[in-house]
Amino acid sequence: ESEYLNLSNEGEVLVVPLNESDDIRTPSAPTLKDIEDSTRGAIVPAKEASTYYDVNKQAFKASNTRLARLKELVEYVTEWADIVSHHISAKYSEYHKLRQSLNHYNRKMEALLAEEQRLKEKGKEMKPKQIEKLKRNEDKLDSARDTHDESGESLCMFIDEVVHRSWVDAWPLLQKTIDFECDFEESRAAIFSKLESTSQLAEAIGIKQRLDVEGRLQKIDCQDVDELYSGTIVWRKEPK
Repeated sequence: ESEYLNLSNEGEVLVVPLNESDDIRTPSAPTLKDIEDSTRGAIVPAKEASTYYDVNKQAFKASNTRLARLKELVEYVTEWADIVSHHISAKYSEYHKLRQSLNHYNRKMEALLAEEQRLKEKGKEMKPKQIEKLKRNEDKLDSARDTHDESGESLCMFIDEVVHRSWVDAWPLLQKTIDFECDFEESRAAIFSKLESTSQLAEAIGIKQRLDVEGRLQKIDCQDVDELYSGTIVWRKEPK
């Protein structure tokens, strides 16, 4: 009884016992003993090797478990943009309304002062109601100007803060991204390090079978099928 190295449909490396009566069809396929002999024992037994399929399956699963953390980073950026945009829009809208109010009282004061000047040129004085109206609008203009200026200053200060000191808001994103990347790559490194034994096993198979790491596409392309064929099934009919 011997041991035969095989690949399952799931991509797993298997060692299956074979009896002399078993029909292998490919007697040149490597056994573990053959591989160990040809590589002087520099081979990890198949039961200790992780398959390429299994390793990538683990990596895929590990990546999926970290998607929630990645989603949090994306959501932080989206929330950051939404909050800043909302406040700038609100502050600018308020400033725009106050600007319109200021312009309104400016126009009214200009009209009242023009009327006062016109009366002076005629040697007349403004009536008490006109003087009262002028004083009232002057007070409203001063109030509108103060409110307008405060709103404009607030808008400029906010824009200056979120633009020139945006690094303060970017820092948490940077820190969390670095932590995420380190954890992610460390996890992937741990998983893919399992392929070292699988690589040794595959290399041993290649040595035993005298396989070219560059492949045999040139041979498939150029060689005659009789020269290329390496199977054991007899396809040609015997000449009569």
